[in-house]
Amino acid sequence: MNVTILSRKQAEELIADGRFPENSAVISFYDPQEYATDGYSRVDFSRINTEVFYVEAPDIDWDSFENISPAEVGLIKDISELADFIYAAFDQDKNIICQCDFGQSRSAGCAAAILEHFYSSGKTIFEDRKYFPNQMIFAEVLQALIRKKREMKGNKAQMKVYIYSREQAEKMIAENRFPTNTAVISFYDPAIKHINKNYTHIDYSGVCDMVFYSELDDLDIDVLGNKGYTFESYFSEADDMAAFVKKAFECGRDIVCQCEYGQSRSAGCAAAILEHFYHTGITVFADYARFPNQLVFNKLFEALEKIDPR
Repeated sequence: MNVTILSRKQAEELIADGRFPENSAVISFYDPQEYATDGYSRVDFSRINTEVFYVEAPDIDWDSFENISPAEVGLIKDISELADFIYAAFDQDKNIICQCDFGQSRSAGCAAAILEHFYSSGKTIFEDRKYFPNQMIFAEVLQALIRKKREMKGNKAQMKVYIYSREQAEKMIAENRFPTNTAVISFYDPAIKHINKNYTHIDYSGVCDMVFYSELDDLDIDVLGNKGYTFESYFSEADDMAAFVKKAFECGRDIVCQCEYGQSRSAGCAAAILEHFYHTGITVFADYARFPNQLVFNKLFEALEKIDPR
């Protein structure tokens, strides 16, 4: 199955010239009314004999949302139907055309997700400088395709993995919005204790009965020695954390990964979990709002692979 990315202008020119690719299925992104300019309309594909799935979704990304977990945000309303459409095209050996206004963001994010899911080659889109793949579209489509695959195999629903900062987690606890049926991995800083003697980890006792606390400096490998660590001694609880994650998965729990800013240790942890169970750790690394801690990712992923071969 070939996956092609087109802009509105390219698609309309191919339609007008009678050169639109045959044996194709089209995913066409267009702006919701509140984002559209006067006279704006979606591309009309009625002149050609092809199946079309229209997606009304704005071209906005993670950084447009504050104090909200990406897992709580959905740009594509009919995401399950879109996954069905993509799988139907795949089963019928059709090529897929992803189209949006400029052929750079939403269409690129969708195309990258399709290529990653079926051929593990989504990175080719991210590495192409003419594209700026929408991270949210990429993540939503990829997760929907994974759910579809699991449904086809009769497997249980996918475990959700949330990434929170301390501020986000505390706010959700205070507002009684903290996700239910979760297990929490909470990272906190040893260094802050020297500045604030009252500093400690978040108290999750009122919202969760399954919590793993990790007192861990947020360090990269090139500064470990300066801080008195070796590769082996840093994040020494990786094996215990892997066992905790495995137990949470077997209990049907979703997982919350939380650190001070929700960007580094928690992101590395979430990426390792997603990569181990669903091969989707790339969705975290592709999110420009995250800077996954490489050591946390590598050590936890290795521990999960060792304790839970798949």
